[in-house]
Order: sequence, then structure tokens, then C-alpha cells
Amino acid sequence: MRVLVTGSRGFVGSALAKELLQKGFDVKEFDLALGNNLLDEKQCEEAAKGSDIVFHLAAVLDEKSKEIFKANVEGTKNIAEASAKARVKQFVFLSTVGVHAKAKGIINEQSKILPETRYEKSKAEAEKLALDLQEIMHVTIIRSAMVLGPNKDWKKIIGMIEKKFPIPGSGKTIFQTIYVKDLVSALVFAANNANCFGEIFIAAGKEKPTIKELCQKIREKLGISGEIKTIPAGIAKTIACLQLLKKTKERNILEPAYINRFLHERNYDTGKINLIGWIPKYSIEKALDETISELKSD
Repeated sequence: MRVLVTGSRGFVGSALAKELLQKGFDVKEFDLALGNNLLDEKQCEEAAKGSDIVFHLAAVLDEKSKEIFKANVEGTKNIAEASAKARVKQFVFLSTVGVHAKAKGIINEQSKILPETRYEKSKAEAEKLALDLQEIMHVTIIRSAMVLGPNKDWKKIIGMIEKKFPIPGSGKTIFQTIYVKDLVSALVFAANNANCFGEIFIAAGKEKPTIKELCQKIREKLGISGEIKTIPAGIAKTIACLQLLKKTKERNILEPAYINRFLHERNYDTGKINLIGWIPKYSIEKALDETISELKSD
């Protein structure tokens, strides 16, 4: 089966492409690092030709980027329309549980769409564009929890924990994540799966630790003792606002948008996708062991 993976050189995309190849799929890559551009309609049409499934993972995550809506919304429109034109059987779109950011309680697929950040709003708009093409091809949307794994963001987070930075807020909010290998397994599970056609799923890990509990686990694995300190949310946001004055090309996890994400309750119901057979395999302990080990070996 021929598949196209956009964002194939990104953190999740590279792991997905590797897994698909190992499972015998014929994988075509599409990534900015390879000279591909979602804003180029002809490139999108050429890439989609001959594909049975398109996994659309490419996205701009940087809240400060002027291109975030153009890349995430217009880019999704281009690759989705190109896929429909090429009569692709299934379009699998990786979205985020962030589209429910301001919703209250345990979040499921029926919860209100209430995005807060620019990234979350761009993903919510992109979802609508993809779903509008359901009469032409099967569309599957996977709304992922925050991805845990050996990437730049977690390197920064673990580095801050190692330096004993205080936690924003009370530290009592639930912080449910998903290990990158589990997210990849959810995406592969959805491939050519009739139970996933025309459906939206939330994918997250089984465990639901608080932020403080998660940080404590990380500290233990780093050999750090002592009490975890917290900082009032208002002070954390003030510090975050000051970060906006710093000019940097890299995303800063101390910026306001990221502080807000840490303060949100992350409590998800994955019953819908669990019911049809997908279950995450990795415990937080195992995920953290592998993540920290890989980051330390860099």
C-alpha cells in the first residue's frame, strides 16, 4: 500500500515513516527539509498522486510564527484537496486535543471546540477543511495529547526540572500525555481501518498524573531530591510575557502560550478509540526512561 507522509522529517513524522516502512508500506516523504512546501499546490498534487493513504502531520507549532495560519490552514487545504483530487482512499490528519483547550471536565471527542492559542485555532480550522472533503475520501482525525519523547521541548522541560525551576500554578492539575511511540501506533492503527473512516479520535496515554507527580518522576530519574516548588500562575505569566521581548528563532516554553498550556487541565477520555482496539502500550515510567536516556546520550 502506497502512503504519503507530510512532515516526514519532523519528530512524530520521522518515527511514523520508519514504522510504516517496517510494516511493509511503500512510503513517500513530503517535508520542508526535502524542499517540499504545502503552500505549493502543484507540489501537493504531484505528491498525492498514486497514494492510497495520506498522513498529514506537517505543521508550524511556533506561536510567534507569522506563517502559522498560512501553513497550518492553507497548507492543510492544499494537501487535502490534492488528496481528494488524486482519489486517495484515506486522509489521516494529526490534530491536537488543544482544539478543546478551554473546555471543562474530562475531554472526549464530543467536547466543545474551544481553542485558545494561535496553534490550537489553526488546527481547529484545518480540521474543518479536511472534514469538508469526506464525501470524496475517508477522513480520519487523530487529536493527540501533548507528545512525550526525546525532542527539543522535552529536553528544555527536563533541563528546567534539573535546574529546579518552580512549577507554574499549584501543580495539582492533571497532565495526561502520550508517548511518541504510542502516538505512532495510533496513526498506524487508523491506516486502512474501516472503523476509523469518517471518525475523530482522541489519543492519549493511560495514566493521568498531576504536573507535580510527573515532575517528581522525572526528578527521581535524574537523581534529584527535595521538595518541588511552585510559583503562582500570575507571576509565571508575568515572567512569560517578558520572554516575548527576547528575540529567538526557537520556541521558548516560557512564553505565555506555553504557560497557559501547562495550566490547563489535561484529562482525556480515550474510550472511543480503545473500544475499536487501540490501546497505548507504554507506561509513563517506560516512556520517561527511554526519553531521558536518549536525550542524555545526545
